[in-house]
Amino acid sequence: MDLYYPSKNAGNNPVNRAGGRKLADGNGKQRQRVAKGRRPFFLDSPDSDKLLAMIVALVGEVSVVKERLDTHERLAAQGKVATPEEIENYAPDEAVEDEREAWRAGMLERVFRIISATREKHEPPSA
Repeated sequence: MDLYYPSKNAGNNPVNRAGGRKLADGNGKQRQRVAKGRRPFFLDSPDSDKLLAMIVALVGEVSVVKERLDTHERLAAQGKVATPEEIENYAPDEAVEDEREAWRAGMLERVFRIISATREKHEPPSA
């Protein structure tokens, strides 16, 4: 799940699929903008943080695929063909959104259980 926060001077540069901006260099070629400086890390090592970032990205992708599959199934139950237009125009009602949110929360809990269990183990009890 890539997040992009446009700057005031981002202009009308084309956006790539990952959500970042592409800038033209002096030769007219497109180049990708990258962050400068050291990447902060929060776990024991930068490699652990990289692995965590990859897992988070994969969890985001799985969540999107699960949601689209759910849309396919719901369209099929309505007797509709799941065309790209039908999928993009599908508007889930509040009950469907609640089901999807519960599934996402459960998935996040299962995937990150080891991190939260380790953190709870090392935290002192609150007074």
